[in-house]
Amino acid sequence: MYVPHLDTFPELVMYLHTKNQAELFRKIIPEWIRDLIHPPPLVPLPAPQAHSRPGPVPSPSGGATESCGMIKFLGLLVSGSSSTTSVDTTGSAISTPPSEPNRAVKNISEEIAQVFSTFSLTEEEDPLFQTAARLDALRDNLCHIGYFNRTLWNELDVCRDIVLRSISWKARLDME
Repeated sequence: MYVPHLDTFPELVMYLHTKNQAELFRKIIPEWIRDLIHPPPLVPLPAPQAHSRPGPVPSPSGGATESCGMIKFLGLLVSGSSSTTSVDTTGSAISTPPSEPNRAVKNISEEIAQVFSTFSLTEEEDPLFQTAARLDALRDNLCHIGYFNRTLWNELDVCRDIVLRSISWKARLDME
């Protein structure tokens, strides 16, 4: 099977066989970062939306294409830029409670950056950059194989957002 990034392929194969999401993220994210992230802040999932027109939708070329539901489904697959665009292929209705105010993404990111600023590493050893790269590689591989489990994508997007914000906060701390 061809995937864009081989560095996360073994972890992805194990996840696809076991469906153990916690183990997948244990392999991708270093332990000290995972400890600061866990439990990840919960992001409210989008509610299903009713479609006003169940029939075919005219395409830009003038002909009818798919139904609104299929267009919406494809729009969710293509966009993929935020945690609210994930698709659950299992068809289960998942609801999440609101996150605790003290577990905000911003606070976790700042804490990771502050802890990391105490490390003395070179850029080649930077675990924040390596983690961000591995999360992006996992995301690309999941997109490539077409696996869109809502809970996996939400956790992936939250962890990725935290790590990217931590890199930004670390840069701010280094400039001060």
